[in-house]
Amino acid sequence: MSKIQIILAIVLTAFFSVSQAKDVTAQQAGVEYHRQEFEKADAEYKANLKEVEDSKKLLEERKKQYDDQVKQLASDRKKTELSKQHLQEATVKYNKAQAIQNFQAWHSIHCRITCRIVYLVDLVISHPCQTDQPHCC
Repeated sequence: MSKIQIILAIVLTAFFSVSQAKDVTAQQAGVEYHRQEFEKADAEYKANLKEVEDSKKLLEERKKQYDDQVKQLASDRKKTELSKQHLQEATVKYNKAQAIQNFQAWHSIHCRITCRIVYLVDLVISHPCQTDQPHCC
């Protein structure tokens, strides 16, 4: 080999080494970039998993609250139906008591009037007028 060939071989080898070194640096930069992208994706995935879990918990809580509200509504409806029946029974009893009271009041007045009439008639019959004037008693 001639000197030129040797120098050319050394220069090519040097360029090849520099070129490889640049490739390694570029590869390292690429690896670092992809590592950062992996970490971002991993963090995003974990955050989304946590959001899903939080949403599930919230949904379960709200479902339980909904179920409790449905039970409370059923209980309130039952109470309302029972109180409606109680009201109807109380209304019947009140109307009956009011009718008895009204009848007794009417009967009392009727009896007093009848008794007065009977008393007056009895007075007229048992005490004839001693004068000739009509309606003197």
